[in-house]
Amino acid sequence: MCTIAMIIWAIFHPAGERVFATVSAAMAPTLILGDTVVMVPYADGAEPRRGDVIVFLDPRDRGTVHMFRVIGLPGDSVRLDAGVVVLDGVPLPREPIGEVAVDFGYEFERAELWRETLPGGAAFDTLDTGPDGVFDDTPDFAVPADHYFVLGDNRDNANDSRGVYGGMGYVPASNILGRIDRVLASCKPDGRFLADRTGRPVGP
Repeated sequence: MCTIAMIIWAIFHPAGERVFATVSAAMAPTLILGDTVVMVPYADGAEPRRGDVIVFLDPRDRGTVHMFRVIGLPGDSVRLDAGVVVLDGVPLPREPIGEVAVDFGYEFERAELWRETLPGGAAFDTLDTGPDGVFDDTPDFAVPADHYFVLGDNRDNANDSRGVYGGMGYVPASNILGRIDRVLASCKPDGRFLADRTGRPVGP
């Protein structure tokens, strides 16, 4: 089914759209291993918004592509305090909504599911696989002009702008290729086709 979806997309896709495979659990639960996603470029003059899941070239190695969520815009201040994102001095509201099993490819791990809300009301789900994680507390990050601060939705397992363990730091605007619009299809290595994920929008 994933092959069929790719063929249909290749025939009918609008100009500028590209597809990418999800190769890690860093954006779970929004994107999971096995998802093939559709990227759309930003229109001329348009800029990423908070909450967009963007595709970009790694600032350390432009041959590597990543997908993470925009949290901080140019001029913002961002930090994490006990796992809570603090944006321009204000903690982002979040509420617990249960537990899920996260597929890391080599094992499944239980994680708490949280609904996080950005200024303006856009909301999305994030994961917390354990308290007191090394990624849970950070210094303040002052986002420079023409750069963005990104986080993985799987907050304890994403090597993102926080810079822990040699993370990528801020993302230059010039490295951004576009934003993820939707899941084209999702197929697991054992051949299972996850029909409920097909066409799923990747908002917020």
